[in-house]
Amino acid sequence: MNKIILFFAGLLVFPSVYAQNLKGQVTDLSGNPVDGAYLYITETKQGLVCNEQGTFQSTLPAGEYLLQLQCLGYESQSKKVVIPPKETVVISFRLLPKTFTLPEVVVRQGEDPAYEIMRQAIRKAPYYRSYIKESHYETYVKGSGKLLKMPKLAGTLSGINFDLYKDKLFLQESFSDIKFTAPDQYIQTVKAFSSTIPEDVDPKESIGIATSSLYEEKFAGFISPLHPKAFSYYRFRYEGFTEENGQVINKIKIIPKLNDPNFLQGYIYIADKEWNIRRADLNAHTYAGDIDHQLIYNPVMEGVYLVTSYSTHLSADLLGMKLNFNYETSMKYLDIQLNDSLPAAGKETAYLIPATPPKKKSLEIKGRENFTIYSDSTATKRDSAYWAGIRKTVLNEEEILSYEIKDSIAEIHKKERKKEYDRRYRFSDIFLGGRAGGDSTRYYFQNDGLLFGVPEYNFVDGFWMGQGLEFGFRPREHYLLTFKPYVYWTTARERLVWNTEIAYQYAPMSNGRISVSGGSVSTDYSGNNGIAPILNSLYSLLAGKNKAAFYQKDYLRAENEIDLANGLQLNTSVTLAKRKILKNHTSYSLWGSKNDIRPNLPDFEEPLNEQFDNLYQYAIQLSYTPEYYYRVYKGKKQYAHSSYPTFTLRYQQGLDMGHESSAFKQMELTIQKNYSLGLFDRLIFRMNGGIFIDSKEFNYMDYKHFNLSNQLFTDKGFETGYTLLDPYRYATDDKWAQVFVTYQSDYLALKRLPFLQGKLFNEALHLNFLSTPAKKAYGEFGYSLGLSGLGRIGAFVSLDRQGYDRFGIRISLPLLRSIGINRK
Repeated sequence: MNKIILFFAGLLVFPSVYAQNLKGQVTDLSGNPVDGAYLYITETKQGLVCNEQGTFQSTLPAGEYLLQLQCLGYESQSKKVVIPPKETVVISFRLLPKTFTLPEVVVRQGEDPAYEIMRQAIRKAPYYRSYIKESHYETYVKGSGKLLKMPKLAGTLSGINFDLYKDKLFLQESFSDIKFTAPDQYIQTVKAFSSTIPEDVDPKESIGIATSSLYEEKFAGFISPLHPKAFSYYRFRYEGFTEENGQVINKIKIIPKLNDPNFLQGYIYIADKEWNIRRADLNAHTYAGDIDHQLIYNPVMEGVYLVTSYSTHLSADLLGMKLNFNYETSMKYLDIQLNDSLPAAGKETAYLIPATPPKKKSLEIKGRENFTIYSDSTATKRDSAYWAGIRKTVLNEEEILSYEIKDSIAEIHKKERKKEYDRRYRFSDIFLGGRAGGDSTRYYFQNDGLLFGVPEYNFVDGFWMGQGLEFGFRPREHYLLTFKPYVYWTTARERLVWNTEIAYQYAPMSNGRISVSGGSVSTDYSGNNGIAPILNSLYSLLAGKNKAAFYQKDYLRAENEIDLANGLQLNTSVTLAKRKILKNHTSYSLWGSKNDIRPNLPDFEEPLNEQFDNLYQYAIQLSYTPEYYYRVYKGKKQYAHSSYPTFTLRYQQGLDMGHESSAFKQMELTIQKNYSLGLFDRLIFRMNGGIFIDSKEFNYMDYKHFNLSNQLFTDKGFETGYTLLDPYRYATDDKWAQVFVTYQSDYLALKRLPFLQGKLFNEALHLNFLSTPAKKAYGEFGYSLGLSGLGRIGAFVSLDRQGYDRFGIRISLPLLRSIGINRK
């Protein structure tokens, strides 16, 4: 899906309609229109959503009907109306302000009566979410969205001209037939579909109907106030009652204990004795913006109250982007079959949901697997007369204008989309970097840009000056051949460093990838465990401190990776390399002292065995994750999650081919898993251990190196790296064991402070352990806060066999590892 489609998918909405034989308006006593009113037609079991002007409409057969109207803050009203044949009836409602009676019991000492009401409602929630066996209903859905503001940078980076769409309302309407079968199967047939979104949208891909229920543990992704553990998440306050048709309706205020985007707040209205929901007015404060939900329940048959109208409003304000989104749905029930296993009246609280027969497990995640959508062949061809008969709300002036300018917007959008698909190389791309070709083209080319042609500086090489390129070719769908060369001149060493990789992605459902790479580069002694090149560049250039040590590597490597079975990945590789020690060739820095510059050798107390400079290596790695769920995106398998750890076994051997080759045998095992410990807590676990088997002397470059750092700023993640150990010093040619345990919580300590609740960061406790022959027992303990994968700040203390070792404050910036050159 291209970027413009993704943008409109986020802005999307739902269906609309016009004209009918029942029309009306809702006003207050002063004659002002009332927004947020809902109408229910008893005889047709149909709910209607009034628009912001309080107007409503429907098409009904001739006959007599009872209209029941609800609106927050006003008394409910009922009116009977007679619809004559071939005539339009106009009716008005003038609403009185509503008051709730607060009984004397509320002011007594003791527990707020809201808790007993909620206790009863929670106890009966399993009954109410399962008392429908089958239902058949129609839905009219209207959604609208408007982009109010978008940062210019977003347009520059995405290539989308957002000014073309800003301050314009985009509308989508649908009319569908829905069949529900317990416990969670839906069949939807889209009968009519209309949209002003300037993109060809399949009616089956329109935003679906809402299926979540407040009787479930989660509603629309939020913790329901009827969750079995709701008392752990919410406080409740009784705010009175009112009587409707002789029944007491209790008003309960929902107050989250934490100001967290997982929770709802607002009001829920629960009927006395039946303990079912009659209305809900809820909102949530998310990171993207505020979301408001209103649900209206009505009796669709005796004793059965279901949602008949539902509306959602989103007001998003995130990173300079502002947009509004509205969603409305009106439902008309045609048939309802109750669950045959319903208990006798008065014994509902003892009802348990029967176990669902187990199904054959499929590990593929297919979106809404319980939802089947069909589209009528004429859904997009319905004329205005058809829409006039099904539209349940009156279009306002802005919505009508959206239809009127639809064609002109679509034409402009078509031109913009063509630019995206047929991306041409521009002159400015030479300097800024750019790409020729897009997702739909068979070939593409991209370059880094001359302005980004100096990605690194160190005391061995000096400045790297050059360019990286990428060429791509798609021989067929889901297959990709890439060629990625880079060439740089090193100003201090006065020689070229270069690398190239040819890779072919094949067998997309098995994640097949074969590659051949080679080059002549300066490489960190610790390999991928070394400091990020950009961070070493900053330390060297600004402070005159070289945190990394490099050696020269001329190499050729072939690698293949493929899934042997679901969750079982095999990786094999062969590497030939010639290595040699390098020295510093420059001492230039802006503010540092030459005295702080160390020789270009790793801080290791034993011989480096540099005479074994040739490498003839092969490696075999098996990684297995049981019951690994996956999705298929654009024909390619993408792993998602598993309840089990990932086990990785790796064996590599440096062959003794003479010619001063580095000969060794190494085997290691890694077990890792991220565990969810509830709504707010996670446990991140990683264990790794290994041994060199029957190995004699070999090159230090081939030792087991660890993820070590000992400076204020680090690119190491606290979850998988040591923060107080000097790099290089503890590499081993023997055996080792390391364990990383992180307990991460959204509310551990500081975030329990009211002004920090709901903020976009978490807290963590860390325990990291290492054992090698040179470091018998080393442990780090720390506390950190931040965003994992983006940045964290932490305080750590280390212990060894002698006791206390050291203390340090560390700032982790893992994103730095993605900046700069991939040396292989």
